[in-house]
Amino acid sequence: MPFTKATNPRLKPRWRTPTGWEKYALLLEQLQTLVPRTQKRELLAAAGLLADPRGGIGALHAASAVGKCYASTDGRRRLVWSPGRRPENEPIPKLARENEYKRVLLVLASDPHAAMPTARLQDVAGRRSRQEMAGAMKLFVAAGLVVHLILQPKASNGGITCWGWLRSDVAPEQRVYRPGVPPQPPLSLDWAYGDNADVYVLQREQEP
Repeated sequence: MPFTKATNPRLKPRWRTPTGWEKYALLLEQLQTLVPRTQKRELLAAAGLLADPRGGIGALHAASAVGKCYASTDGRRRLVWSPGRRPENEPIPKLARENEYKRVLLVLASDPHAAMPTARLQDVAGRRSRQEMAGAMKLFVAAGLVVHLILQPKASNGGITCWGWLRSDVAPEQRVYRPGVPPQPPLSLDWAYGDNADVYVLQREQEP
């Protein structure tokens, strides 16, 4: 389906390709040596993301969705970050958004031929800001889970930023544009860690 304003008025053609990829890759690398209960500002400063704080916080929550770190409370409306997966006996703070970004991955993985615009994924994650969603998606790209695409719609002079589940057997020209609001699948994720801790396999439970 070609992009038009009629399909989703929130989607706007954008010529500029997202930037700052190397900073998100650096953030992901730094999480491997993360000290427990590190402040957000320290992490963003070390990755050069202080000028993009919303993108940086989106990346941290996305990293928590794939078990690279997890958020804990440190006073009222403040989170600190620790390495690895969340301990089973530790509840998820209200401010943490790891489940929201797990749902984004689930939606992408369930339709591996899709090219989904940022606005669609914002809806999946509870209408997070575009900057935060872009930061989260850049982190997923750095983690080798998601691919970034610029689609050239027929009825416009620009392109639209989209994201898709990374599959070696799916070429860019095979991607199908998915506008609009997707259905909200039940959050049922099982993350299996292989021998290499950087490899994640997303499995969706079979519904009856």
